[in-house]
Amino acid sequence: MTDERELTARLESLPEEAWTRPEPPAPPELDVPAKQAPRKRRLTLSPVAAALAAVVLVVAGALGGAAYERSGGSSAGAYSASLAPIGTADPGASARFALAGDGRSATLTVRGLQPAGPGHVYELWLMTSTSDLVSLGTFQVGKGGVTHVQVHVPLDPRRYRYLDVSVQPLHGSSAHSDESVLRGRTRV
Repeated sequence: MTDERELTARLESLPEEAWTRPEPPAPPELDVPAKQAPRKRRLTLSPVAAALAAVVLVVAGALGGAAYERSGGSSAGAYSASLAPIGTADPGASARFALAGDGRSATLTVRGLQPAGPGHVYELWLMTSTSDLVSLGTFQVGKGGVTHVQVHVPLDPRRYRYLDVSVQPLHGSSAHSDESVLRGRTRV
């Protein structure tokens, strides 16, 4: 108890300035030119981190090469996308696009789509816009509304934003008709 009283007495005898925190010094004024470009930071790795990164890249390259060989030489690998109805299509219509392991062929499986009508066909497109598109081929749908279409795929579908199915006149222009019935994103 006496230690506490002694400590209290010593604290009470301190001058008032001992109880107030001094103001921090003002930051120094910097003389920076008004249009100075920001400094670019350089990433530097320790030798251990650099060696570890090199090992990871070598292993990833080896595994990627093995996957490339297993897929028959195609870097496209397995890929699929779903297409949903738009425009005048039956709300129950759908399609599934599945790229083969060779990356050069695909199957389009269509369900619930009505026949295109006399003098018309359906056409499958890779599309980013109406001026940036590639036709993958035309097809018909029977009365059951189900069909499986094999198409040649000349390039990676993910280079485009959409897979699009349109109704096209059988003997008309080779341009997109602007009558899309199914569409799906090629990448998420």
